[in-house]
Amino acid sequence: MNKKIWFMEGLSSQRDIIQGVKSFAQKNNFAITVFASHRNERNEILSVADYSLTEPEDPQKRLQFIQETIQTYGIHHIHTGRNSQWFEEHRSAIEPTGATLTTGATGVDWLTLADEKVTFAQFMEQKGLPVVPSWRVNTLAELKTHLAAPPFTDSPVCVKPVTGIYGMGFWRFDDSASPMAVFNHPEHRLVSPQQYIAAASAAESLIIPNIVWSVRNSILQQHQLLSRLNPLF
Repeated sequence: MNKKIWFMEGLSSQRDIIQGVKSFAQKNNFAITVFASHRNERNEILSVADYSLTEPEDPQKRLQFIQETIQTYGIHHIHTGRNSQWFEEHRSAIEPTGATLTTGATGVDWLTLADEKVTFAQFMEQKGLPVVPSWRVNTLAELKTHLAAPPFTDSPVCVKPVTGIYGMGFWRFDDSASPMAVFNHPEHRLVSPQQYIAAASAAESLIIPNIVWSVRNSILQQHQLLSRLNPLF
């Protein structure tokens, strides 16, 4: 039986997920048809699906669009990228149509927990999972204090917002970083602490970050986590 999976609006990484699903289906001789949709022209995502759809811009029209699409194309499963909280709030109206729903959680409370990085890390640590150690910083003065006496002695300090997309607002502190590094090579996410503090001080509103490990140690932590989870797959 041909299974139809619908990937609704997500981030650019959704392209890799879709390609992974199609590759898995091909290698294992599974009949899977992939649908993808987005409100915007995200061809890097939509082009790798078997079928692409345009989602309504008005959230008030989203539920009807989903129900009609499931009925029209016989969708078996929906995977969400963005708007996960909305989907959890409307799960009871979506799943009676016959399609199952994956949001990354099983309720709004879990999504709220996952979006708050410091609290989520503490929760995972309580469950015995490896996490990237972090400190919550509520003011610029607190950040300066942490930089004066770094909480990590063997790794550079990094900074990122407590909530929001995990890669957004992430910067690695390096005292030797050129003042032009953030402009010439923003993809390196490297900035001197002095330059970051100066920019934050000049900003009208400061996005409060939390301190995390360096990228090098973050990757090692991820490898440890994947090695523990690998038997599940």
